[in-house]
Amino acid sequence: MLIMYKSSFLIFVFLLGTFVHATAQRTDTAQAIEVDVANELPDVVIKEVAVYRQTPMAFEKLNLADIQRNNHGQDIPLVLENTVSAVATSDAGNGIGYTGIRIRGVDASRINVTLNGIPYNDAESQAVFWVNLPDLASSTQSIQIQRGIGSTTIGGGAFGGSLALRTTSDNTSPYVSIDNRFGSFNARRHTVQASTGLIANRFILESRLSKIQSDGYVDRASADLQSLYVSGQYKGDKVRVWLNAFSGHEVTGQAWNGIDSATLADNRTYNSAGTDFGTFFPAYDNDVDDYRQDQFQGIFAWDITENALLKVNTFYTRGKGFYENYASGYGFGINFADLGLDNIITDGGDTITSTHIVKRRWLDNDFYGFSTSYTHSGIKHLDLIAGGGYHRYSGRHFGTLPWMQYAGAASPDYMYYDGSSVKSEVHGFAKVNYNPIDRLHLYGDLQLRQVNYEGSGIEDDRSSYAFEQNQLFVNPKAGISYFLQDDHVVYASYAYAGREATRADLLFSTKDANGNSTIRPEYMHDIEIGWRGTWGKSYLNVNGYLMRYKDQLVLSGALDPVGNALRINVEDSDRMGIEIDGRYQVNSWLNIRGNVALSNNRFIDSDSTGATITQPLAYSPNAVSSVILGVEKGGFAFDLINKYVGKQYLDNSGLDAVSIPSYFVCHAQAQYTTSLDCGLDLGFHLRVNNLTNTKYVSNGYVYAGFPSYYPQATINAMGGVSLRFAGKKKATL
Repeated sequence: MLIMYKSSFLIFVFLLGTFVHATAQRTDTAQAIEVDVANELPDVVIKEVAVYRQTPMAFEKLNLADIQRNNHGQDIPLVLENTVSAVATSDAGNGIGYTGIRIRGVDASRINVTLNGIPYNDAESQAVFWVNLPDLASSTQSIQIQRGIGSTTIGGGAFGGSLALRTTSDNTSPYVSIDNRFGSFNARRHTVQASTGLIANRFILESRLSKIQSDGYVDRASADLQSLYVSGQYKGDKVRVWLNAFSGHEVTGQAWNGIDSATLADNRTYNSAGTDFGTFFPAYDNDVDDYRQDQFQGIFAWDITENALLKVNTFYTRGKGFYENYASGYGFGINFADLGLDNIITDGGDTITSTHIVKRRWLDNDFYGFSTSYTHSGIKHLDLIAGGGYHRYSGRHFGTLPWMQYAGAASPDYMYYDGSSVKSEVHGFAKVNYNPIDRLHLYGDLQLRQVNYEGSGIEDDRSSYAFEQNQLFVNPKAGISYFLQDDHVVYASYAYAGREATRADLLFSTKDANGNSTIRPEYMHDIEIGWRGTWGKSYLNVNGYLMRYKDQLVLSGALDPVGNALRINVEDSDRMGIEIDGRYQVNSWLNIRGNVALSNNRFIDSDSTGATITQPLAYSPNAVSSVILGVEKGGFAFDLINKYVGKQYLDNSGLDAVSIPSYFVCHAQAQYTTSLDCGLDLGFHLRVNNLTNTKYVSNGYVYAGFPSYYPQATINAMGGVSLRFAGKKKATL
């Protein structure tokens, strides 16, 4: 990390120097080119994964102002918690550290995430670990959310939603900014950003350095997060190139054990991590998750003609880290045999068969690949995007014992388990948008994914495993949209998709007589019907959906040894609902924004007599809503936010004893920005969460029939000051 920060310091010195130079040397020619660059950069970077207003699918978009308004140092899931059908949760309780988001009751392993059109989901678990790239929101220019299967994207197919994040900036003016926030639970965020602006009409270099720390609402759920982002851009007459680097390092206190109902009532911030489930006190002080991730992106775009674009993405992601646990076997010790070690014979002839230990469970992985796409528009009312790519992941899971009460001949580097896996994917797709007559748009989309995944080794419990999966998925989509007026469109679409199981699915599921996993791939039919209308600054969107599954992998409510949720196949299940979101501009300074999602989420089974029964799907509330009262006047902005989430079951039994009660929380946020004559923009920011001091739970799991819960923070706040010094504004054409 020292090298990382030395490098980032040099980058900022360079950026500051070029910022001053660019401010002093700005020319009229540079001013004239700004409009072209600003309009072209966003769409090109995410063109193959984005959808547009004529696309017959459910989506919404957060622009830069939306993201900045909701960015108070928490992770992306909390920034998005008030979007349609979204439920966010935090292990530490205050949104810093490990966080998650569900859309339509679908967990993060089925939500496809891309950064600048490049896959970000972990290849093996298919989940998204936002904590690995802290303060990503501060570098994010836009987020597009698709619900349902959506259009073809890069990486694993979406099974409930997809998020397309764009970090490449369309700001061609130089600037330097500093943002410092402080809050409850000793939380603080320090962010420094700088950009050269447009240099010589061709180049832009920007960078961000962030540091986030928190003690967490839950005991010992601390977070020490650092991140660096650097992006360089080249704009030629026909060629554009982006080089991006993300680097993140997180050290977080483990808080994924949760607490039982009795502890929730009496001591809701209690954390058993480091106590070996209540058998060791005081708690071990290094029960942490420590992970470093670096991602490098190269994006190349060539305007072959006015109507033809060739784009190539390349990427490499490097990750390595561990989580550490104290283990005493509930005070009785861990048997040497369970660690692959011999018993110890003392000098006195006694035999020691067990020991207290500290475990480090490591993950060491590389993920790399490329994708290419060709876009052609204007061919007799036909727009075409076609492309493909290749990704390869290699990962190693192993465990060491840095401390043992009785070590014998074992060294700290001794590996008590070790396994490896390789996953590769080849994919191709084609999308067509056809406009046969005025106002009518026909959409077609076909994706092919060939996934090869194999692994072998010894797991943490010393059991051996081996698996091999070779699967081909054919994912078609089609739809129609019709503009009743320029700002009113009705649409309908159908999509079908298949998706492979995760590593945890294969390792921890039931096995057949040959020792092979009984987990099967899952498939889904998705029908979306909706209407979108706009009136000036007001809008209303209505969408109905039916997601019908075959062998859906649903959350069972249990966890694997690393704290990830486990899943099982259910033969027949569906999610059906209606989503309404909108904004009403009351007057020039007052607006009301909000959404409501009502759904029925069930799987179909049979009882012991063979009669058909239906049970609710886990983690799938039947009602989710958000209403925001917003005020914008001059440089002042204020939001009063109300969020409701209905009851959630922690498994598929439908029993109230293993459920999370519905909850309603209210937040408020305000900011005031003003521009000084010296070119300095000064901002004051405040966010107060849980104004009503509600004691609520947003997540949990079931183990051996007993529920555990993740309590969320009572009333808390985060506030601070931002400074931004920008170069001279460029004239528009």
